[in-house]
Amino acid sequence: MQKQAPLTKAPTIYDVALEAGVSPATVSRVMNHYSQVKRDTSEKVIATMKKLDFQRNEAKSAPQLLGSSVNRALPSNQPRVFVLSIPHTASSPYAAFIEGAQTAAQKNGHHLLINSTPVDRYNFDFFIATMKSHNIAGILTTETIAAPDLSGINDHLPLVQCGEYNASVEQLSSISIDDTATARSAADILRARGAGKLLYITAPLERQSLVRRSQGFQQSYAENGELFSPDFQYVLPSADPLYAAEKLTEPLKRIMPDAVLTSDARQAAYVLRAADMLGIRVPDRLQILSLEDEPAAVQVFPAVSAMSGAYYEIGFRAFELLLSEFLDPYARKQHILLSSEYIRRKTTLVP
Repeated sequence: MQKQAPLTKAPTIYDVALEAGVSPATVSRVMNHYSQVKRDTSEKVIATMKKLDFQRNEAKSAPQLLGSSVNRALPSNQPRVFVLSIPHTASSPYAAFIEGAQTAAQKNGHHLLINSTPVDRYNFDFFIATMKSHNIAGILTTETIAAPDLSGINDHLPLVQCGEYNASVEQLSSISIDDTATARSAADILRARGAGKLLYITAPLERQSLVRRSQGFQQSYAENGELFSPDFQYVLPSADPLYAAEKLTEPLKRIMPDAVLTSDARQAAYVLRAADMLGIRVPDRLQILSLEDEPAAVQVFPAVSAMSGAYYEIGFRAFELLLSEFLDPYARKQHILLSSEYIRRKTTLVP
């Protein structure tokens, strides 16, 4: 009778730690892409995992080591559920974003659920518990989440930031519009159409995208060798739309700009109304350009020129990026910024 060869014991997290000369907790942090692990330590642990064939042999227990309900041991063609956390569902650019993400999910045979509740320190534990209880495979988020909370989510689930993103968290992939470059380009477009004095109307700078647009607008002055004044930027408070146009008459009279750049199309509509109240002709005396293209841009007269971002593409590519990181936890993190396209309608002049 032939003797059976002894079964080879699958390496454990402790074997990896011993071989790499680190603690088991460090190995777990590396698997979670934890931000506080030094790069050389992380690379050493990953190399050890590959050397010991840890990922393949521990496939069934890996989710437990990750502290997650994610089951990477399922067959590759097994449908999984991913979540898109998107509190801005009322904002029309995100409708295209949702469509792109859902299309990519369906193309790959998976499902996408929508979460419209913001994630913050008050509901963080509930959010994670809900994701685990439903065996969610990964998260797409379009909101700016605090760095500790982002790292905390990533301790449990693969996550990709898109739309809004926290640039300080480099260990998480992100894909978005290059808001800074979009604002700079929009200002240059207005200057090329004869506008010497520009006024930027923005919502309160509560989102990172709005902060970056403001920075881009200010940078456009430096690049043109001009001195920027804080008077050239007006923050429109979140107010009743009926009074928004009336509020805008004050900076229009005081600055007397040749062109107005707005952070969204609704504000552009308010500027149009304010210009009408003051008897200012658009676009002959005042040009208007929105940094977002929304239905509101074509529901007013004259139709508003706008910078159009590739939100569908962001949603589609964001899901495929998340899926690739789900299938390969060691995939290189990517930070992608897409450009915007100028769409001329009736509120800007031909250069």
